[in-house]
Amino acid sequence: MKNIDIFLKNKQKKIKINYKLKEIIFYAVRLVLYLEKFKNSAEVSILLTDDESIKNLNSKYRKKNIATDVLSFPTFKDGRYFKYDEKIVLGDIAISFEKANEQFKKYFSSCVEEEIARLVIHAMLHLLGYDHENGEKEEKIMKKKEKILNNIIKQKFKFERVNHYES
Repeated sequence: MKNIDIFLKNKQKKIKINYKLKEIIFYAVRLVLYLEKFKNSAEVSILLTDDESIKNLNSKYRKKNIATDVLSFPTFKDGRYFKYDEKIVLGDIAISFEKANEQFKKYFSSCVEEEIARLVIHAMLHLLGYDHENGEKEEKIMKKKEKILNNIIKQKFKFERVNHYES
């Protein structure tokens, strides 16, 4: 794997993004690319936001007027990625910190950081062309890959169960 640029922007106000959360996010991106044998230089943009902002994005781009946990915007089209400055632009990811904090117990994550890692993995697989909405076979493949990746993340960061972040 060559040079991977990860642009992280925090537009939510619930928590300040600390070094550990950045490390988890960056590791999750690189882990997916490594295990998927992605060989090129690339860039990914990740936005941590709130429910209202992600609802607006979901409404604008998917015509669904609800807040969701994660959105992926791959540049992959007609079998090709957008390239910029000799790098493959994989796309953009938007994550609602509020949703992640609300649902981490639902998906058996021990803490919000683990849930955010799970969402980054899910979104990265979308950026690489996987789509669980394309049928049962694709959904099974994606779930299997997510399980493997999530287990690696859990082993590396040894998450401990914590309470929700409160405002």
